Amino acid sequence: MDHADLDEAQGLTLEMVASWIASKGWIPEEKREDMQWWVSPQPMMGNKGLWVPTYEKLAAQPLRYIAARYELSIQAILREMNPRLRPGWPSDEALAAHPRAWLVSIKDRDKVETLSAAVLSEWKATARFSVRCWPCDRYAQRVRWPEKNGVML
Repeated sequence: MDHADLDEAQGLTLEMVASWIASKGWIPEEKREDMQWWVSPQPMMGNKGLWVPTYEKLAAQPLRYIAARYELSIQAILREMNPRLRPGWPSDEALAAHPRAWLVSIKDRDKVETLSAAVLSEWKATARFSVRCWPCDRYAQRVRWPEKNGVML
């Protein structure tokens, strides 16, 4: 299976990959036009680091190595790098493209609510609190974020 087929890969950015690598103690060193060298906090089998592409469309390239290194599946790594609840309110375009249910997590509360796009639009206009959101189906199962020309709305 190609990692790009996984829902968790949708919207993955180089910033997410770099942030996750840094959170594991890797240190960025030499940078080239198209690659960034990251030094491992614990070199294994003579392997002291990892080249990570600096082109957005190649963001997922190092995933296979990282997953093997941490003995996790690519999907598990993607779940850590690219959480399925996005910070902030969905755009009006995203709400229009997915006019059904949305999962909403309100900051400082321990639960996730399922709201219709209409209610979410009303909350977005008047609420003064932070949220994380993701579109879902009628069974509250996450679905892909609405896109236009391959870009998340």
